[in-house]
Amino acid sequence: MEASVCAPVFVVGTGRSGSTVFFEIFSRHPQVSWLSGLLDAYPDRPPLNRLLMLARSVPLLDGILRHHWGPSEAYLFWNTVCPGFSNPYRDLTEEDVTPGSALRLRDAVSEMVNARRHRFIAKITGWPRMRYLHSVFAQALFIEVTRDPRATASSLLEVPFWDGWRGPPNWRRGPLPPDLDAIWREEGESFVALAALEYVIVHRAIAQCRDALPMEQVLSVAYSDLCAEPVSTFRQVTEFCKLSWSSAFEKSVNRVALVNRDDKWRTKLTVSQQQVLQRTLDRALETPVVEGSV
Repeated sequence: MEASVCAPVFVVGTGRSGSTVFFEIFSRHPQVSWLSGLLDAYPDRPPLNRLLMLARSVPLLDGILRHHWGPSEAYLFWNTVCPGFSNPYRDLTEEDVTPGSALRLRDAVSEMVNARRHRFIAKITGWPRMRYLHSVFAQALFIEVTRDPRATASSLLEVPFWDGWRGPPNWRRGPLPPDLDAIWREEGESFVALAALEYVIVHRAIAQCRDALPMEQVLSVAYSDLCAEPVSTFRQVTEFCKLSWSSAFEKSVNRVALVNRDDKWRTKLTVSQQQVLQRTLDRALETPVVEGSV
């Protein structure tokens, strides 16, 4: 297996963290291959994705295809090669990797890269699954996109797919740990508090993965830095991934209009809800969120 196949790059985040816009920009780098919406339609045919990547290396075709087959988390693909990958009730670790899943995933990745787009990248949100993926690809790199937890938590309340309305343990995060369950009960089983606790649960899982993996294989990128200094942020990313920098890619980075919306939670929640959110995060996180920071 080629070195570039052995060292894919996985973008992770808590969800609602800005990882989507980060990955959309990252996918414009001419040396990377990524999961596209084509795999939502044909999850068992990775070679089709390889053909798409080849076609998108042609500028004229890229302009056309960008509007039809853009980047996707392609969880149907993940479930095809690694059953259970898309929605486990807890984070997946090296103990969950079966020989069959590891073989299928390595084969699938090798089928999706080509000589021009030789580096495979993928975005995964929610559970980080970093230990699982590191077990399959020992040289894999991980980029964590971080964001103000208040913005992340309040954003969950705005999206139709958040299943926190079902409450623990009926949601996808399983039962709350005892310390977090106590906080939730004391907050009157507030859904605002529960959204904050989902952030904390995934944040803890990512921290555990960081402790388990070699530090040189994990990079943290702040959404606020991405919005303020997109070019310098991606220079750091390309250096971390050992990808080349070019004026063409720099133009692609600058082409995306980025607006920091970290402070939007203040207009989306009432004053009392803001207090619940702040209080919950302060109690549940090792490092409390500083009031007034964005």
